[in-house]
Amino acid sequence: MSLSLDLSPQHLEQLLAETQLLVLGNVIPLNLFVDLGQLESELQTYRDAWIPYLPRADRVNDRQGLALFGLPGDTIRDGVSLPEGRQRAKKMVDELDFNKPTEIYEHCKSLHGLFDYFGPVGRSFLVKCNQGGWFYPHRDHPQLFRPSMRIIVFCKNSKGSQYDFILDDRKLDIEEGRAYYINTRLVHRTISYTPDSIHLIMNIPVSLENASRVLRALQFKH
Repeated sequence: MSLSLDLSPQHLEQLLAETQLLVLGNVIPLNLFVDLGQLESELQTYRDAWIPYLPRADRVNDRQGLALFGLPGDTIRDGVSLPEGRQRAKKMVDELDFNKPTEIYEHCKSLHGLFDYFGPVGRSFLVKCNQGGWFYPHRDHPQLFRPSMRIIVFCKNSKGSQYDFILDDRKLDIEEGRAYYINTRLVHRTISYTPDSIHLIMNIPVSLENASRVLRALQFKH
């Protein structure tokens, strides 16, 4: 008896892309950077626009977000999380449905080179964790076919004893300003030990083209 797997061309492409990423590793530093001095200056315009990230009435968790790409009709005052977006849309939207640039993105020219390299993008945002702000252990899109993968840039107060990003029980050694592909399907959690710990989250399509872009931008090559 033979076994067969009937895959659509899109699913086959995703499997090939995921295989290429796994060959490279779960934390892939890239030769792509954000000018952090310029970004900090640009964000001064929106210093009062940060909104709570998935606030809960039963616990204190000092973390905030700024939307860079959202749903059609979103404003910078709308929540940046996926559950909040689904509540606004009243349907099961996913990461790549958040494809409209906000005024914050348009203003932050320091981010445009990175976004242009990986475009088009989906739900993308800045997260600010203040002292004690955290994300509990979780996995992003653990199913076989996920809609998107993540590029992350740690922008401020993210080094050493300032901040922990724990992936698969290992604390990441972070270089601020450098872009990383991180396999967030693995269990990960974060906590900030200082105010104003900021990082950028980009959701980009899982595709052979984006896997090739990661490959071309590797920090370490043979």
